[in-house]
Amino acid sequence: MESRPPLLFSFRLSLARRPRTIAVIAAFLCLLALSSPVAAGQLEDAKDAESRGDWATAIKLLRPLAEEGNAVAQGHLGMFYDIGRGVPMNYAEAAKWLQKSAAQGFYGTFLNLGHVYLHGNGVPIDFVQAYMWYRLASNSASTPKSLFVRQKADSYLAGLTSRMTQEQVAEAERRARDWKP
Repeated sequence: MESRPPLLFSFRLSLARRPRTIAVIAAFLCLLALSSPVAAGQLEDAKDAESRGDWATAIKLLRPLAEEGNAVAQGHLGMFYDIGRGVPMNYAEAAKWLQKSAAQGFYGTFLNLGHVYLHGNGVPIDFVQAYMWYRLASNSASTPKSLFVRQKADSYLAGLTSRMTQEQVAEAERRARDWKP
């Protein structure tokens, strides 16, 4: 099994490390909170299965929707691959599904894609791409339900900026500004 840094981490020694599990649960809850009414019944059933720990049923309900192009289901499936729930942990598959979801504009996956690129989980490490996705997550978080996403994204942006050149930050900001689903 690949090893990787925790999903949430501290950029400064003064900040406390947070367990990866909290980040995964928070990300999954954000995905659920941001879900659209498209295929709501099947997505709701998948949520219920997940809450019972019935990963096989959740995957069985999500996979067909994801394969048909449902961005919300793709985001959920990506998270399941990232944490190995109901499927073997597979960072490349997680990145694939999260990218498909984000490409359709489902902003519930933007923060997770920032983590993917920051840690190189299934993709090469790329601070510019990580920054872009964190910026998009921050800019897209406009409802009270998504305030947590904005706060986390802004915190990652602050830490990541200290690891990048001014040119890299400018390029990442340009990519975020120009990004279209």
